[in-house]
Amino acid sequence: MLIAFLEFIQKHKLIISVGIVDSHEKDVIGFIQEKEEDLITIAVVDNFGEPNGEAYIKLEDINWISCDDQDEACLKILYNEN
Repeated sequence: MLIAFLEFIQKHKLIISVGIVDSHEKDVIGFIQEKEEDLITIAVVDNFGEPNGEAYIKLEDINWISCDDQDEACLKILYNEN
């Protein structure tokens, strides 16, 4: 089910926030750039919607994913304006 969700997010170019195991923060925010069998590559976006590098996350390390909430919607608007 997680794979289908990630594929949907990638297909629709949605911004996600990802929490890593044992963290309660939004550790990584951005677009899914690539999805492999056990790893995703995120094109990271900073708080101003600017590109900020890449992050590589093992699927087994994902604690939670937030997609298209108010914060991410605002970041996508900022990103599209840049």
